[in-house]
Amino acid sequence: MIPFLKKKKKKRKRLPRYYIIAINEQKLLEDKNIKNIENRKKINNLKKYIKDYRSKIPKKYNQAKMLDFLTNENIDHYISISNRADGKTYNYIKFFLKLAIDFDIKFILLSRNFTVRNSYCEIVSNIIQSSKDLEYNLLEFNTSQFYRTIIYNKKTLGIITDLNEATNLKYFSQYIKNFDILIYDEFLAIESDYLPDEWERLKTIYSSVNRDFSKERILKYPKIFYLGNAVNFSSPILANLKLYNILENHSINTVSRYGNICLEINKNENVNSIRNLRAFEEDSDSLTNADFKSNQFNIAKEIDYIDIKKDYEFIIVKINNNNYLKIEYNKVTQKTILSITINEEDYQYNTEIKDNKNGSIYLKKNYYKDNFYKKYINNEFLFKNEYSKNYILQDIKLSTLNIYKLLNTIKHEKEEIYQVNVMETKLNNLINRIFK
Repeated sequence: MIPFLKKKKKKRKRLPRYYIIAINEQKLLEDKNIKNIENRKKINNLKKYIKDYRSKIPKKYNQAKMLDFLTNENIDHYISISNRADGKTYNYIKFFLKLAIDFDIKFILLSRNFTVRNSYCEIVSNIIQSSKDLEYNLLEFNTSQFYRTIIYNKKTLGIITDLNEATNLKYFSQYIKNFDILIYDEFLAIESDYLPDEWERLKTIYSSVNRDFSKERILKYPKIFYLGNAVNFSSPILANLKLYNILENHSINTVSRYGNICLEINKNENVNSIRNLRAFEEDSDSLTNADFKSNQFNIAKEIDYIDIKKDYEFIIVKINNNNYLKIEYNKVTQKTILSITINEEDYQYNTEIKDNKNGSIYLKKNYYKDNFYKKYINNEFLFKNEYSKNYILQDIKLSTLNIYKLLNTIKHEKEEIYQVNVMETKLNNLINRIFK
């Protein structure tokens, strides 16, 4: 072919850079919308799944109402409190077993200590053995040093571990980040059974799970389910979630949302009617009535807060790593309301030397008075809630702490600061006059 007769290839016009960027952004947006649509479908399927599961629960047992709130991404903590033999453990754990099988949403069963791991294995075994739609011979447990793995039909459903392994589990965070649900059964216990750092251990485990933001989750964030009976107010979980006033006012047999917390309290008369409550006179027992024993004597009412707000002042005393004594009072009348709080930003006093800091006063022996407890007998103080009242009155050190001395010390300090400020102002004015 003659060279000059060859057809010249047309050069492709390069698209403007801004146009390419716009196309890429549009594609990313379309991909995101597709993922959103897909995720919405999964969530809708999950809602139908929950509805179907709950419809099959016998009416005489706990209806697992909190599951209706599972897809709410604004709720982190789910708390179910009921009387014993209510069926909450069975119905909730069974649901999460099935959820892991059908939706691949895995879970962690948490206990307070190592010895309870065996009990969890028995619970899981009993649930699968008694379920018509699950096969017991497909269940197995794989034991490792820090947790046990629940396997069904060669598929991992969840793990069983305890709070004492919180630090060790940090080394397995790349593995346990795939477990979206934490279940803490029997989180309410006899007072002496609680771990002093229970909340911190739970927080550590949650942070090991709450780290995988790359994968597409059906549930946007990990969820924690707490299952328990109404034993006492001493749980560190209740303290850190600031639930005392809520628990005292929450209606029985209802489920409600309080911020990022979903709470249900159930009294199941069906199971109470078939239990022998006579042997230990359990008719009025908290474990039977799903109701914390409440004594409202000397608990502050709304009118009391109105009174102290007229000339309001407060003092914070650091008691230990997490707990603080908050003293709210009227500067004129000295009407006082005491409460135990968590993680305050600042404090004026501390009971332990290690907590000394600039601006705080270490409470030496002269701040305590052996007979100061008589002030409580004479009803000279009010309390924000029953938990605070029990905490203070049962603690020998706190019940002998001279509250009035704290108030007077702060008052004198503020008066001294005021006098210093007045003198400085007068001095500055005088200097200005001299050098005018």
